[in-house]
Amino acid sequence: RHFDQIIAASNPDTFMFGFAYKRKSDLTSNQILHLLDQYTTNAASNTTLLFHLFNVRQRHQNINGVCTTLNGDKKSMNEFVNLVENTDFKNQLRHAASEPEGSDAKAVISKVLPILRAAGRNTTFGSMERRSGVSHMMALTRRYGPASTFVTIAPDDINSITGFRLTFRSVDNQTFPSMMTDEDLQSIREGADIIGEGHVKLPTSYINRARAVINNPHSSSKEYKRLIEHVFGILVNVPVSYKQRKSADYRTRGA
Repeated sequence: RHFDQIIAASNPDTFMFGFAYKRKSDLTSNQILHLLDQYTTNAASNTTLLFHLFNVRQRHQNINGVCTTLNGDKKSMNEFVNLVENTDFKNQLRHAASEPEGSDAKAVISKVLPILRAAGRNTTFGSMERRSGVSHMMALTRRYGPASTFVTIAPDDINSITGFRLTFRSVDNQTFPSMMTDEDLQSIREGADIIGEGHVKLPTSYINRARAVINNPHSSSKEYKRLIEHVFGILVNVPVSYKQRKSADYRTRGA
């Protein structure tokens, strides 16, 4: 309810006017990207804010999963609520906590796991999301056969020139980091300093590049996302789903 006030008050250096997006609930995906893509890199370098946004998004995904399960199968959810309120189940839960490998623990898991699977299936970086991904890959293998090629990608965050440039705030589109000269590239290869706006020295040694990426994780995330999009779209020739424009067949459209 007071999300906007909380996020603005806890990060006054990012939201200097005392409000964020004037929302009562958490920020949308577009608003988060708009915030993290600011040229000042203020929000993208605020690790506390990044963790807060991720934590809120993950908790809301769990809540939405529970609501979806509740609305989709109210009978099962009512049975689960009655089970949780049952005194015998509470005692069984205490015994399971004291003996995780015992028979009571196995009985509790068998009763609770179906609800957890349904509720946490779409929770980012959740254990249920990863398990559902494995099931999805196995289903694809059974449908289309084993893959002919297994592509592995290991991005080099620290030595990525684009990722390193994204860690800096940009003033315009003509100077560093928006534009780089051959001398700048050579300086990065040698680990020498780059002379930035106002004759400010920008250290580019391996340690300084690593520190810059750690302080601005959003930069390496953007570079990794771009890499994945290019691998699928150019190398594999299968664009990622959110890059594809979906349009209804012209024969099914109205006059």
